[in-house]
Amino acid sequence: MVEELQERQDLGLSLNATAVFQGRPDLHAAAVRRFGSYRLALEEAGLSDHEWTRDRVVAELRRRAGERGRLSAKQAGPLTGAAQRCFGSYSAACEAAGIECGLPPLAPASILYRVRKRVRKNQPIDAVSVRRDDPRLYDSARRRFGTWSLAVSAAVLRR
Repeated sequence: MVEELQERQDLGLSLNATAVFQGRPDLHAAAVRRFGSYRLALEEAGLSDHEWTRDRVVAELRRRAGERGRLSAKQAGPLTGAAQRCFGSYSAACEAAGIECGLPPLAPASILYRVRKRVRKNQPIDAVSVRRDDPRLYDSARRRFGTWSLAVSAAVLRR
């Protein structure tokens, strides 16, 4: 079984657990049965499933972000895990790639609507609560209005 894993690497096939599980479920199951986990089997074989390097992560983030210059963690899919392993966090990898991570900011009208909706529902509108409960609203408001307080003032005054 260890030899089969080493042969996969020699052939240039992925050692990623998901790829092995999908392509060779018998090999994955044997590795888990014998060593307790797939990762321990790789370690025993002197191999690693970390095919990503910092340079590859940056290049792939840039490619996927394309002209938009933005890629959310959800859009990045499994690349998110590689980014976290190589850079410590997805946002640090995006920063290294020179792209923005996350969803695009809300439009000013949407920000005002969502602030007013929080007021109507008696939800807290202090910066700490909103940052915790709705980070996209908080970040968008700061980006569009300069501060959270100015966004709240705009929502209250522009009725």
